[in-house]
Amino acid sequence: MEGVRSAVPGDLAEIIRLERMCFGIQAYSPRLLYTLLTLFPEFFLVYRVGDRITGYASGVKRRNVVCHLMSICVEPSMRRKGVGRSLLAAVEKRFSRSGCLVSRLEVSLLNKAALR
Repeated sequence: MEGVRSAVPGDLAEIIRLERMCFGIQAYSPRLLYTLLTLFPEFFLVYRVGDRITGYASGVKRRNVVCHLMSICVEPSMRRKGVGRSLLAAVEKRFSRSGCLVSRLEVSLLNKAALR
């Protein structure tokens, strides 16, 4: 099976692997990823290809109408294949359904791929 679904606690090991692969020393800690999944499960999504998680997106809701995409990460071998686009569309749809009027994403100036 391929596509976007809600993340579950059993996905955390693969999410942590991806986070480290994508962000290296700037990766979020396992504790923070667990906290995001626990506090905002409706905005924590994974993209699966077969039995593998190849991407994830995590967001939070602030001040009732402002949502923030905390992280979006795609396995390097799966980039430029629509995985990130699918995750972003799915999380934005969930933001909208929850009443968010504004969505935000911060990108490091060092992240050249994300700035393209």
